[in-house]
Amino acid sequence: MICIGLLGGCSEPAIEKSELPAVLKVGILPDDRGPDAVQRHILLLDYLSEELGITYEVIVPKNYAATVKLFADGKLDIAYFGGLTFLQAHVATGAVPLVTRDIDLRYTSYFITRSGERKFDPQQFKGRTLSFGTRFSTSGHLMPRHVLNELVGSPEEFFSKVLY
Repeated sequence: MICIGLLGGCSEPAIEKSELPAVLKVGILPDDRGPDAVQRHILLLDYLSEELGITYEVIVPKNYAATVKLFADGKLDIAYFGGLTFLQAHVATGAVPLVTRDIDLRYTSYFITRSGERKFDPQQFKGRTLSFGTRFSTSGHLMPRHVLNELVGSPEEFFSKVLY
């Protein structure tokens, strides 16, 4: 990534001004939409803009896969990824993480059922329909799948239908 040297606290720029893009294109995952999306990242974006001497543009692709593709195609200079999308970007491009939020080091999975089914006993759901979040979501698919694999084995074999 172009900002690794600059963010690393080097006294000399790691790259020449001529190597910088005219506008730093920053990708934010599509679940981070709305007026507060840029506001949550404004301190870092303003810092990068000032340190690099260039403006930035925030891009919110239509889905997780599009975020990885835009990054791999060189249409994003920096992107905010979740765990799974980072791994995909790393495999595709050799992407290197600049920062990680402490919250991303731990996940909690919640299984939401109809009211009246207060105790979570996986066996009571055998043969029923399960719906994950998007396939590209760490918290909405990858981690809940991991938990279910430990509890009941393959969701596709345990449930009658698995949706996304």
